[in-house]
Amino acid sequence: SLRHRVLSFSPREDIRRLVISGVLPEASVGTHDNSAGTLAPWIDLQRRAWGLGSQPSLQSVVAQALGRHLEKRLQTSDWNQRPLSQEQMEYASLDASVLVTLGREWSPDSAKLMP
Repeated sequence: SLRHRVLSFSPREDIRRLVISGVLPEASVGTHDNSAGTLAPWIDLQRRAWGLGSQPSLQSVVAQALGRHLEKRLQTSDWNQRPLSQEQMEYASLDASVLVTLGREWSPDSAKLMP
């Protein structure tokens, strides 16, 4: 539905994998600005002005904004392997929930973006 927004953090790889799996159309590669108007708006939280430079890591944003440590060691695990391990599913769930928490900190209409 075009009524919802997709919270993301540097989503290029996520978009690439969604296109490969057939979830997103091929035209989505290389963009997450929804210029064609066919996808829900993607909000790249990495681009918000966190005061941590132009490309802060999710781990550093979570540390600053939420005062928590976000373990990222499973980021480079084999996500093509099926079934995913319980540890990978928990990691993905935590990553998603952190984006929701960070998204609440920012109103998409008023949030300041990095240039």
